[in-house]
Amino acid sequence: MRKVLGILTVAIVFVLAGCFVNPTKPNKPTDLSDIAGWRGAAVNSPDTFRFVVLSDRTGGHIPGLWAQSVAETNRLKPDFVMFIGDLIEGYTDDEKEIRRQWTHIDAITRRLDAPFFYCPGNHDVLPDACRKIYTELHGVAGKAWYSFDYRRCHFIVADSSAMIGKDKKLADDQWAWLKKDLAGANKVSDHVFVFIHHPMNYGSRIPSWNRLRKMLDAKKTTVFSGHWHSPLSYDLEDGVPYYMISATAAGSGGAPENPNREIGEFQSYAHVVVDRGKPTISFVPLGEILPHDFIDRSVILRLRTLIEAATLGSVTGAGGEVTLKLPNTTDADAACRLTWTGRDKWFVGGRPGIETITIPAGKTIERTYRIAPSGPGEISPVLFIHYEITAESRTMQITRKLPLQIVASLTARPVKSITIDGKLDDWADASTHLTNTRERVKYKPEAWSGQEDCSFDTRIGYDDENLYLAIDVTDDVVVGSEGGSQWERDGVMIFWDPRPPDQRGGRFADPCKMVRIWASHVTIGLQKGTIQGCRMVSRRREGGYTFELAIPFSAIDKDFKPAAGQTFGLEIVVHDKDKTPAQAITGMVLSGGTNTWRSTAGYAVVTFQ
Repeated sequence: MRKVLGILTVAIVFVLAGCFVNPTKPNKPTDLSDIAGWRGAAVNSPDTFRFVVLSDRTGGHIPGLWAQSVAETNRLKPDFVMFIGDLIEGYTDDEKEIRRQWTHIDAITRRLDAPFFYCPGNHDVLPDACRKIYTELHGVAGKAWYSFDYRRCHFIVADSSAMIGKDKKLADDQWAWLKKDLAGANKVSDHVFVFIHHPMNYGSRIPSWNRLRKMLDAKKTTVFSGHWHSPLSYDLEDGVPYYMISATAAGSGGAPENPNREIGEFQSYAHVVVDRGKPTISFVPLGEILPHDFIDRSVILRLRTLIEAATLGSVTGAGGEVTLKLPNTTDADAACRLTWTGRDKWFVGGRPGIETITIPAGKTIERTYRIAPSGPGEISPVLFIHYEITAESRTMQITRKLPLQIVASLTARPVKSITIDGKLDDWADASTHLTNTRERVKYKPEAWSGQEDCSFDTRIGYDDENLYLAIDVTDDVVVGSEGGSQWERDGVMIFWDPRPPDQRGGRFADPCKMVRIWASHVTIGLQKGTIQGCRMVSRRREGGYTFELAIPFSAIDKDFKPAAGQTFGLEIVVHDKDKTPAQAITGMVLSGGTNTWRSTAGYAVVTFQ
């Protein structure tokens, strides 16, 4: 009896489960709507298909781009691929050379996984020797023009060079064929696509366009053309959608590494999805369809190791020598190209030329540059380091941007009888450095309204035991503990790098230290723990606040002993938060930028007198 009850129970469970779960396996996009969280407003039909339209390769081809376009097209898995003309350079009567060009380009084109439909461009069929060989190799029924049908859509490949050429019989033959072909397609096809090399609705081609336009059904026709290379464009000509595709693998106004996307000057191709006779057309910039293993983790980690290890020293406005260090701690050799931008006057002897070097695995390459004196506020040069590394059978590239840091210079003078009381009347012997210009506001400078909004005076001195530091901040609205989280308050962050000059300018790491002091605090601490033996007093004043510190040299670094001419790196960041909701927190710095957590290259140079 128990066994019978168990069987009945299981059966009831399956029956009940069937009430809530559809056991039918979905086979069509519309089936998925029944189980999806959102049914979708325009679900594709089962006979949806897609194709890619590639445009000009020649008329100034760029080596490698056609192969790249073939590889990207394969990743899209289209039903087929259309072309709009100009595959070879042509324009020669040398039949041997013409065939050589076709052999070369056809070998690359045949890497496509989908059927490829040729379309003649002027480079492919001019002069007559080129037309003869094109028709032999890629013509249909002895002609360069043809049409075909696919899933109730009609596709026409026209020969625009023949339409506008001097061979009247050739032109008349095509126009007669085109008129008959379109008349039939307009009656039975869901949509008609016309592929024609020359943009016949522009300039001197207008008579030809007017003739063609009369044959087209504006309700179900789309026209693609190329030839001009740029810009990519779309318009309606008497209701007919007309696309002019920028070159896929030839020059297109904007170079591949510097496209002008805003005005359509970039290498591209079209991706067309047709559903129920309606096309959805998207344009894809060449280089945007990436393989699944585009970023190989093991290779990119090597590249990151390279770029993070690169260091460029800093100089003061007085100029001097700056050293670039390029360590390669990876197990693969790295190619490296060094390019300086900026005015020649920054460098003694002129700006260095582009240099290409190899950094062997486990080695470090150094370069020294002599920098000329500079005035305040000048835009410093930038070094671009372009790395290339091959590992795990993959080659990858990356570029590091290293601005030359022109840092502030401070002098630490011997002082006597400084009392840490928040008053500055006993700092007469110390040197001072005023920070009060917009160029020093490195975080949201647009929110800075002037010196009364935020500026600060740094005073520095020393005796046998301590480094003395006073930071007098001018701030028209002081936001303390009422500011919410600590990052939404006024305050100061102090960074230092006590390493020798030839080791300074790299990553912020031990023995570098950081002190954070908020305007409402009366104690200070390191990022972790406290500063042993440090004394500090904070004082509010009208229009701002003051911090006065005595930092033991043992806290600067173990065994640190100041001596005349000795230096260390110092950075001060002042946060300014006003109570007005629209006012963002701004960040004013003593010397460098906002990268104080990662690199000490921009720290001011403090020299002991």
